[in-house]
Amino acid sequence: DEAAQIRGGSGLLVDQSQCEFRAFATHRLQVRALSDLSVGLTASDRGSLLHDALFQLWGEIGDSDVLAAADEAERSELCKTASAGAVARFAEQQSTLGHHYLQLEQTRLTGILQHWLEIESQRQAFSVEAREAEVSLALESLNLTLRIDRLDRLQDNSLLVIDYKSGDNKPKDWFGERPRQPQLPLYAQALGDELGGIAFAMPPLEEVGYRGIATHDQGAGIDADLSAATKTLELAPQDWEEARQHWEQTLTRIASEFIAGQAAVNPLNPNDSCRYCGLQALCRIGQVVADD
Repeated sequence: DEAAQIRGGSGLLVDQSQCEFRAFATHRLQVRALSDLSVGLTASDRGSLLHDALFQLWGEIGDSDVLAAADEAERSELCKTASAGAVARFAEQQSTLGHHYLQLEQTRLTGILQHWLEIESQRQAFSVEAREAEVSLALESLNLTLRIDRLDRLQDNSLLVIDYKSGDNKPKDWFGERPRQPQLPLYAQALGDELGGIAFAMPPLEEVGYRGIATHDQGAGIDADLSAATKTLELAPQDWEEARQHWEQTLTRIASEFIAGQAAVNPLNPNDSCRYCGLQALCRIGQVVADD
């Protein structure tokens, strides 16, 4: 079985849900879009720096008790150290950017982390169980290796999956026949009954913070109420268990479509799905839209 030999992560299901052809070209034909030229840090670079800084920061803090006990000066120093470490590691691999430019990025990162700790302090008690955790999930004959940004242990001993994002993302993107962002539902399926919630964490966006759902309210935007995330669905899950069942059915079907070789040029939303795809010269989406 050819699909059984294909190895991938959550991106495979994301691509299949966003556009069948993108998944076919990327994961079967191994086509890669050309990188955009940039004279400074790209959006991807900034996202990587933020992930690294948060990884280091929570390696030092560890749980909500330590965070609550730290005063403003201690929090500031923790954020400066994490940002400096992330920038230093990046500079070792990227020597074309100047020292002063990277210093400005370090200052920006420090400010983001300081604000983020204020949001984290609004949550119910938690401890960081794992960072960059690797889990496996089999859907039909498709074997996926998933990497979770962060796993928190909650007061009821359940786990909360946290996915760091640099842009504005919404829980409604986890639902529907073709979810726009199926990564966290995949993590939910991989972790099983131990999971108590999933959440987007968006540190760069001051007005957003966390957006997530859980079995119980956790504070800071992680709520038990699914209504805001599912109000546009005809058959909306009413609670956490129904959401889990919805994800199992939806993700299995999307995986089956990839296994079956479905490869139509059918972007979920051309204005969104095609924006960062980079494969338009191959799929000829412009011609497809003109023909329609």
